[in-house]
Amino acid sequence: MSKYRSIQLTNNAVGTVAANSYMPLGVITRKIACQPICDNTYTISVSTPDIVYLNEPGYYNIMYSASITASATGTIGLSLIVNGTQTYSVSETVSAADDVINLTLPYQTRVFCNCATAPTNVPTSIQIQLTGVGITAGTTNLQVERVF
Repeated sequence: MSKYRSIQLTNNAVGTVAANSYMPLGVITRKIACQPICDNTYTISVSTPDIVYLNEPGYYNIMYSASITASATGTIGLSLIVNGTQTYSVSETVSAADDVINLTLPYQTRVFCNCATAPTNVPTSIQIQLTGVGITAGTTNLQVERVF
């Protein structure tokens, strides 16, 4: 498996997504590889359309942005799910169906070497969950960068 310093996944054609479902992340549109002399590399593998795995220890910046069309009035939100646990979320109130809103979900997480006492071990899974009302369309962008 290749090792990268940064990876970007883009989905320009998000279709209907029901509330409390995971957002499809799209395709890899950019990878920035570490130089051959770099000792601190990591891997990210996309195993399903809605999960990214961080496979090496380190600090990671995660930035998810979405421009999405609501299917109904109410609150619409995005939650970052790390290893199956909600860690951070953003939301906005939608005043009418078919309103387009922009949400950004920034977060930094630390992945530890495998040990029983660490809270987030290798591999660490990253997912984005849609909360509140569903959506009918959208575009999304996920950037993950190992920073330390």
